[in-house]
Amino acid sequence: QGSTLPLKLMSATGILVSLLSMAAGLFFLIRWMGGHATPEGWLSVFLATAFFGGTMLFCIGILGAYFLVLTRETRRSPRWNVRSIAGDEEPEI
Repeated sequence: QGSTLPLKLMSATGILVSLLSMAAGLFFLIRWMGGHATPEGWLSVFLATAFFGGTMLFCIGILGAYFLVLTRETRRSPRWNVRSIAGDEEPEI
């Protein structure tokens, strides 16, 4: 059957990474406004990679959970069984 726990953890980790990258961006922006210098170039690459990586991780977790639900739904037995058709004779058992 499979468990949705790893997919939920993947989505939660993706959200956490994205939020942490936004917090780091805000932190370094405030620091830059205060006059502290940061090495040029690394911050934008790091923040963009972390944010979009976390966003992709979140989306993959959502898609995985969706496909798991679809797979479970298609493997189930029919919701009803037809015993007879109106106007026909009773089936012999």
